[in-house]
Amino acid sequence: MTNYNSDIQPNIKNKVLNIPVIVFILTVLLKVIMFILNGSDIFFIRQKELDIFLTILMLIMAIISMKYFFKDKVIKITFATLIGLILIYSLFRWLLLYSDINYISFSSPDGEIGFQVEETGHAKIFQTHGLFKVHKANIRTNNGYKTFTNDTYSLEWKEPNTLIISYKIYYADNVRDEISIKYDN
Repeated sequence: MTNYNSDIQPNIKNKVLNIPVIVFILTVLLKVIMFILNGSDIFFIRQKELDIFLTILMLIMAIISMKYFFKDKVIKITFATLIGLILIYSLFRWLLLYSDINYISFSSPDGEIGFQVEETGHAKIFQTHGLFKVHKANIRTNNGYKTFTNDTYSLEWKEPNTLIISYKIYYADNVRDEISIKYDN
């Protein structure tokens, strides 16, 4: 009598315990965790770069893993083409949206509280906590003026736990605006 379980088990074990498959699963899991954290305004310090890196890694691992799950050559080629198109789309999207990002960091006078500004045509202000950052505020300027990159802002620290940022709105004008941010200790 033939034992079919012994024939199937090693085959499944070889597929599941393959390194590209494991890396693919871990990458998908990390992207899901990032998505959940982002819903609570919690991000990694270099979120944009990490996201594109994980996307590229996930797609490459999917292409490599495909040889273990598909026997038919037409399915493999179709799957690889689809993943390749997704990869190209992801790279172009990242280049168009995030290639001009500037990161500016500053901290409280005592050095205890850290902030990071992510600036493209507008600014997002985050309070940093180790590898993570929490979104605190947005700043909009006219015509994509980069107030933090151009160093046309000032910081005022007030008690209790308040940061007031005064910033220039436009290149030519001397018009300024300000925003008050409550931060965590």
